[in-house]
Amino acid sequence: WSSDVCSSDLSDIANSLEIYCAQLAGNLDYLEATDKNASQWDETRTSFQVFNDGLAKNNTSYVVWNEKMEVVDSSNQSIIEDAQLLNLIKRYASEHHDDYWVVNYQKEDQKAKICTYPVLTKNGELKTIQVIKNMNGEISSMNNTLNMLILMMIIGGVISVVCGYLLAGHSLM
Repeated sequence: WSSDVCSSDLSDIANSLEIYCAQLAGNLDYLEATDKNASQWDETRTSFQVFNDGLAKNNTSYVVWNEKMEVVDSSNQSIIEDAQLLNLIKRYASEHHDDYWVVNYQKEDQKAKICTYPVLTKNGELKTIQVIKNMNGEISSMNNTLNMLILMMIIGGVISVVCGYLLAGHSLM
């Protein structure tokens, strides 16, 4: 990780990412299905589409990997390259994590939270689920809020000084 920064995180967003991973783990059979249009998947397909729409609204994407580190399924709007996500999986394994692992990821101007979670399927195959939340919108919103707060403090300070000057001037007359 030369120019990348990763650190562990525990927050409401991290909890949401863990929930998304659990929901994807529950849908692995559907994600691996060769014919997702078969009638047996009608209900699952509808609920998964709603789930996928919710991910998109929250600037969140996912990637599901098999044991050979090949992509089994993914959403279209992933903001991080597959090679970087694979590096996180290798780091996850080398650091002996055994549950959800949420990290803050930053490379250049790209900021994200990534949750990595391994799952054993009914067939005994290892799948790794990664959910990626694009944090640029949240960070931009926080920066705008901070700028507005600073501006309001400056305006309030100027008004206080002007009012103090005017009040002091009237009391001296």
